[in-house]
Amino acid sequence: MHHQTGRLLGAALLLFVSSPVLADDWTMYRGNPSLTGAATASLARNLKVKWVFEAEDDVESSAAIVGDTVYVGSLDGTLYGLKLDDGSIRMQFKAKDAIKSSPLVHKGRLYFGDESGTFYALNAADGKELWRFEAEAGIAASANFDGNHLYIGAYDYNLYCLDLETGKKLWARETDGYIHATPVLVGTEVIIAGCDGLIRAYHKKTGDPAWQYEIGGYIAGSPVSDGRTLYLGTFGNEVVALDLTTHKPRWTYRHPERAFPFYGSPALKGDMLVIGGRDKMIHGIQIKDGKGLWTHKSRAKFDASVVISGDLAVVGDMSGRLEMVDIKTGEKVWRYEGDGAMIASPAVGRGHLVQGLKNGLILCFSKAKP
Repeated sequence: MHHQTGRLLGAALLLFVSSPVLADDWTMYRGNPSLTGAATASLARNLKVKWVFEAEDDVESSAAIVGDTVYVGSLDGTLYGLKLDDGSIRMQFKAKDAIKSSPLVHKGRLYFGDESGTFYALNAADGKELWRFEAEAGIAASANFDGNHLYIGAYDYNLYCLDLETGKKLWARETDGYIHATPVLVGTEVIIAGCDGLIRAYHKKTGDPAWQYEIGGYIAGSPVSDGRTLYLGTFGNEVVALDLTTHKPRWTYRHPERAFPFYGSPALKGDMLVIGGRDKMIHGIQIKDGKGLWTHKSRAKFDASVVISGDLAVVGDMSGRLEMVDIKTGEKVWRYEGDGAMIASPAVGRGHLVQGLKNGLILCFSKAKP
């Protein structure tokens, strides 16, 4: 296992020629603009720690894996670019404040926000700042994009649309609560789930309101879409499937015995929805009717969001346990016992799994040798 310490390598900055984006890269939070949490890269059923990197503070940001580089932010205010092969620093950028949002990597550029409300565009190769945009409060949500438009929610209650090339504000729409979750893009609409319990849809180009629905509970996680239906967990202890034609629930899932909030986002693949809950369980739900097919019990609550790779679902709990289960049965496939809470969601790309911890460690896993 290779161990690198951020304190020792804080001054290092290595320029490199970035690799082209491939299909099995993990370029953004939840993997794609539909926020499905489904990786295109395959993941081995038996993993080992390949390297460990120590940041100066907690890691709540989920990583991006693009080319041979891992990009991840820390509450120490640094956006790190680490070599996928050994975890050494390739580039780093010091933001104004703590970084909770996950980076978006697109066409050689890196986009993310910080707790001061500053949103940055960097050259992914060397960390050079290209432009910045100032919101009125912190940005915990990760950015989404379509064409030349970036969509970002902030704690100043605003959803912003920015020009991807220049950072110019194209429009802003004020809501009635913090925007903690990443907006999801569906057709001509950008949809947000707010801390005020409302689902709001806006026209992507103009920002004009399209429709809204009151879900009836605080929503912390980002919604997931298959183009027809929106899926999300709530603090009302429910997972809801919202029909995007009627704008009414198709079904609502509640565990028959344990009523606990769902903080993280579900992952969607095929006919399965998988989500971790504060009930210390991972839930497998059938999307056609909301029937619960299985649950997998862990030792602590899940605030992180599930990622699916092939027929495997992986997510970390607040005790530091990383669970991998079969999405068909919920049975344990692999487990890692760590010692730092996992608020960050895993990133899966190029056969690797990257996980940040509350103790500042960033772990990279790859296939274990037989």
